[in-house]
Amino acid sequence: MVSRLIRFIRWVALYPVSSSVVTVVLPRRLVEVVESMGLDLVDVIVNALSGSVDPSLTSEARVVLAERYLEEAREYIAK
Repeated sequence: MVSRLIRFIRWVALYPVSSSVVTVVLPRRLVEVVESMGLDLVDVIVNALSGSVDPSLTSEARVVLAERYLEEAREYIAK
């Protein structure tokens, strides 16, 4: 099942978007399987793309995600 996800992600990578963050809709069962394996879905996606796209794009994705997670952490602490 994970290999299907990786093939899908590589297909999606052919159609870049202008926004720095997008929402991807996946079947709930697929998400559950990935999470039950102890994997982070976002990391699976970025890692799957890393061999197929320009390394600078993967690096940029990791920076954008890190900034997003940092902002979420700051909001959590502020509560």
